[in-house]
Amino acid sequence: VALVSVVIEPAQLMRNFANRPLFLMDDLNVELASYGIFGRAQSSFLSTVIHVVRRAKILKVLGYMAPQQRQDDNLGDGHLESGRIMRSMTSWIPLALFAFICGSPFLRSEVYLDGGSSTSVWLERLQASYALSRYEYRESYPKVPSRRFEQSVEALLDYYRGRAMHPYGLTGFSHEVDGDPEAIPWTLQGEAPARAAFIYHDSACSHRGCERGSMLCDISSFVRSQAFEHILETVAILLGVRMVSYIIGRAYGSMLDMERLARLTSIYIDDKRIDDRKLNALPAEFQGFFEMLGIGPQPTSTKRSRSSSISVGMQKSMGAKCSTKARINPHLQMHDIDVRAVETWGFDILGLGDGERRAVLLYLFFDSSIGRSVDRTWVDVDTFHAFTDSVMAAYNPNPYHNFLHATDILQTVYRIMCDTSCKRWLSDVEQYALMVSALCHDIGHLGFNNQFLVETGDKLAIRYNDQSPLENMHCATMFKIMSDYEAQVFKVFDKDSERKVARRVCIATILHTDMVHHFDMVKKLAAIFERNREICLHQAQDLVSLTSAFEDEVLGSNKMFFLELFLHLSDISNPTKPFHLSKVWAEWCLEEMFRQGDEEKRLGIPVGMLNDREQVNIAGSQHGFINFVVAPLVLGTSRIFGSLLHLGVSMSQNLEEWQEIWIESATRPPTDEDVLARGAEVRRFRDECEKIKVQGMPASCPALGRRTLMAPIRSSLPGNRRVSA
Repeated sequence: VALVSVVIEPAQLMRNFANRPLFLMDDLNVELASYGIFGRAQSSFLSTVIHVVRRAKILKVLGYMAPQQRQDDNLGDGHLESGRIMRSMTSWIPLALFAFICGSPFLRSEVYLDGGSSTSVWLERLQASYALSRYEYRESYPKVPSRRFEQSVEALLDYYRGRAMHPYGLTGFSHEVDGDPEAIPWTLQGEAPARAAFIYHDSACSHRGCERGSMLCDISSFVRSQAFEHILETVAILLGVRMVSYIIGRAYGSMLDMERLARLTSIYIDDKRIDDRKLNALPAEFQGFFEMLGIGPQPTSTKRSRSSSISVGMQKSMGAKCSTKARINPHLQMHDIDVRAVETWGFDILGLGDGERRAVLLYLFFDSSIGRSVDRTWVDVDTFHAFTDSVMAAYNPNPYHNFLHATDILQTVYRIMCDTSCKRWLSDVEQYALMVSALCHDIGHLGFNNQFLVETGDKLAIRYNDQSPLENMHCATMFKIMSDYEAQVFKVFDKDSERKVARRVCIATILHTDMVHHFDMVKKLAAIFERNREICLHQAQDLVSLTSAFEDEVLGSNKMFFLELFLHLSDISNPTKPFHLSKVWAEWCLEEMFRQGDEEKRLGIPVGMLNDREQVNIAGSQHGFINFVVAPLVLGTSRIFGSLLHLGVSMSQNLEEWQEIWIESATRPPTDEDVLARGAEVRRFRDECEKIKVQGMPASCPALGRRTLMAPIRSSLPGNRRVSA
């Protein structure tokens, strides 16, 4: 109210000052017409002139608010945008305030009966009429009842008929005079309202023969209409506030777009021609703008022509809107990659080329649900490109532990983070550091495991005292790349707090990808679940939101452990992917292990159990790896995070597939006992998933069979084939 007063009162003074000539013309017109100096025609002409002047003022104001076309081609989009913002701030918002101030009185109903003064007037009239009736009765002979007061009561009822209030009772006016109970007959029949708030009571001064005359009125209809009007007024206020906030929001959004364009232009204006890598990193609505200016490369294909179509819209107005797909995932759009595929657990990264995989990296770090809110805060595109170029060059061309594996694990970690609502319980620094760790967790891998390096006395084993030599080397290589300022993806961190947190997360998560920590992690998962069984079971019934108890007791107190778990689980998650992907990853992993076995034979040292290509059956080795290594970790994780149960379901399906392949490819036909034993293991894991699923169902949900519970999860995994039990 104070703000409105400050704005409106000076505006009224200015309006009166500006309109003073028109007021004088009005007064002159009235005076001349009253004295007969002007005839009707002249007076009408002067009135028309006054109205035309007033309408011209309104048109002038509307002209300020109307969109203006550019008259000078040299002014550019920035001039038009600043003008549009200024019109929004100086015209539409005052107009909205003026409309609300002028329109709000029309939402109020009439004040019933002039604030109650009519009842006082009627009471005075009734008192006078009552006094005359008593006088007439006493002066008459023989005694005749006086009807004067009765007529006044009927007039009272006629007056209030159809109004917002009506009398239903009078007190202080007696029928009896000098012992005659029928001396002054009158009738006022009505029922009292159900609530005391609906009763209006008015009393008059005392008079002779009446201690206190008063009137009781029913105002229920007025109270209800007034309540409805208050609701309308509240709705009008909310709509007004919403309209003003919408106007301000549009103006502020345009200002942010202009500031962002100016910042990007200042960064790239010195590069007379931007290469494809830098241009692709820009939002799509700005790519066409830079192409229009001639700074970046001109479109040469249909894929790049999308950006050129955006530049046409930006020539018209910087406020032009692009499609949601163009604004959210420009990197994937440039390579025709469906964002919905990247957001699934069964994303097939094997079928992508190098440029497409780089686009996936950019999407995960800059345009995904986590990247938009986290990673864009900590790294710019040039630094990220320098970092990823160095990381890619540091990965060796191994059959399995290569940069393709690192990209796949990054996407897997991202999906686990999304499925576990990590934004609720992980800080931005921890989320960002985990994604960087996933990209670098096997950097510089030699193609041999830690046991081989220790057995052969490799320099890495000597340097790190036989303690996780590969994982220590991965961390050291990553931080060595970051020592180059151009590739320092942590350079915007505060050195004393944020950078220490990021470094601690990277070291802990990468070191725990060593399989020597695997079974300890399985035991800790079981201990966390048993210690918080009721909380976890209650949380499992809600896969959308997190309960406060689950956040505090389970996640908050074990945050670093779950960060380590997510990366390690992703690193061995191949058996949980759709089978056509899982099979390829298994073959590549075994090929790398076979190469180590060949080197072990050459050196004359013991050959690892799964490293002899002449003895190992791929299907049998995968059955054992899933049964003894992957399954305990996946099931333990699913008991705590019910949203990751689909990993166990997919794993059990892959186990069935490997069993069929094992039966078909075995050099010697397996015995019935072996087939039954492996079939029992498959059913055991499937039953464990069933049990976890049932525990997570609300108590009100009826028990369902295995086929009903598993079918929706199974059908949601792309690329999987349904096989018979």
